[in-house]
Amino acid sequence: MSNIKANMKKIDKLFKEKFNSNVTQFADSIGVSRTTVSQIINRKQLPKDKFFCQLINYCEKNNLDFREYIFLKKTVKKINSNKDRNVVI
Repeated sequence: MSNIKANMKKIDKLFKEKFNSNVTQFADSIGVSRTTVSQIINRKQLPKDKFFCQLINYCEKNNLDFREYIFLKKTVKKINSNKDRNVVI
């Protein structure tokens, strides 16, 4: 079982309000493919690690609390090019 779960209600709200339900804009803004966004929004695929990491990065750059969009079941390690750090809820 994954340690990360999407808060799809909040992700849907972000998608609709911030991106006017535009798959391309949402995908480009968070750095994943249009296909990935479309499948997640349409509930054909569960979000995977890359989506979560990119969404966390997007939230940090836009002063949003990623914890509104992602449920963490325990401490997870966030890895980026600058340094490693633990993300704790």
